[in-house]
Amino acid sequence: MFDTEERNVVTVNIFGQEYTISGGMSRDAIMKVADYVNSKMTEIGGESSLPASRVAILSAMDITGELFEEQKNHKENERYQQMWEEVKASYIKARDDLNAAAAQKDDLIRQNGEKDQQLANLYNELAEVKKHNETLRGRVEELTNSLEYQQSLPDQSAKKIEELEAKCRDIESSFFDIQMENIRLKNENETLKKQRY
Repeated sequence: MFDTEERNVVTVNIFGQEYTISGGMSRDAIMKVADYVNSKMTEIGGESSLPASRVAILSAMDITGELFEEQKNHKENERYQQMWEEVKASYIKARDDLNAAAAQKDDLIRQNGEKDQQLANLYNELAEVKKHNETLRGRVEELTNSLEYQQSLPDQSAKKIEELEAKCRDIESSFFDIQMENIRLKNENETLKKQRY
């Protein structure tokens, strides 16, 4: 099987030795890595007479330590990134909750306004009912007075009937007296007639 990935071949100088490097990285990236390794070996080897293999091992240890530190920092950055995402999510949730609370507050204000309007309408209706009750109370008083008057009529009628009955008795008595007087006069008239003849 052939490797289809394009590979770059670069000749570099590391700690006084030339090396031919072949890799999938770009030419510039390979040279940058080689320059870093060279600077690290030069920094560690310096003017010392340490063999290149020892300098290479010490440089590899140093670079690996930097890598581990970078990985640690990267993990911390990831942790901070995760914390940031959590804080951002919390902020978004708090903002959404705040917006929901504001909407709920607006809804409550609207409902309170509607209830105030309903209460005002009820007060108006109560005023109308009170006014109607006053009218009904006046009508009830009128009917009560009328009923009392109607109830008093039989007593007044009975009194008038008694008065009329008394007058009738007086008239009957007078009529009887008149009849008796009329009979007396007739008798006198008959007596006078007999005396004349």
